[in-house]
Amino acid sequence: MAAATAGKEELLQSVFETVCASGLVIKRQQRDEPDLNKKEKFVLLRELLESSPGCFLMRFGSALNENQLQYFDNYNDYEVTYRLKEFRKGQSPDYRKGIIRNRRYRAIEVLTETTDYFTELVMKERCPSLYQQYIGQYLSDQEKRRLGEGQDQLSLLAQVLEGETDTESGEGEKLSDNPVEAIQEKLLYRKEFLRLMHLRFLDGKDDQDFDYSTVDGNIEYDDSAIKNRDFEDEYFDSEEPSEITEKVSRSPDTDR
Repeated sequence: MAAATAGKEELLQSVFETVCASGLVIKRQQRDEPDLNKKEKFVLLRELLESSPGCFLMRFGSALNENQLQYFDNYNDYEVTYRLKEFRKGQSPDYRKGIIRNRRYRAIEVLTETTDYFTELVMKERCPSLYQQYIGQYLSDQEKRRLGEGQDQLSLLAQVLEGETDTESGEGEKLSDNPVEAIQEKLLYRKEFLRLMHLRFLDGKDDQDFDYSTVDGNIEYDDSAIKNRDFEDEYFDSEEPSEITEKVSRSPDTDR
């Protein structure tokens, strides 16, 4: 019994050590107040734990590992039970994988709005063979020239639909003889290329070009509006390959 009690106290000391090292606020202090020392922090943590274990977990449970969470298993308290379930769910590999995927999806939106990462020229550099397969082989000389001047293909195709540029095809697979249908096909190919580039990013295949650690562990990318987004059904992983993908001759992707 004494050994068990000593082991439990040792585990509790580990809990307190972890909380103190986590940077979580133990007590709000006035600007001129001296920082709490370790002993003072331990006293405050013990007082909170004894008065309200559920509140203790709510405030500090996110910093604890599974072994430390076991300290709270014997509490006969609804809030403690609820908090333990939530924290353990958050530590499961599948749950963590979902959080990371959601953060990467949010990063796609941010990168698209604020950087050139998903512009056509930059994606072409990142994945040239896929670009050639879906876009490059269909570009006319005029489109290639304008692309070289910094206009992306989507803008060029919009101009075509407005009658502002030519409708000739490139040297690749034959497009429709109908000019409007040919442009619509180009738009579909371009959108499919963009979808695949987004999927590459989500799957972590841009690791040579992008530092995923800036997103995967960053709570700033947690967005309540997309937490429950079903990527499998809504956008990325349909069971049936899209018609546009089937029309493009597939080759192994050898890009980085």
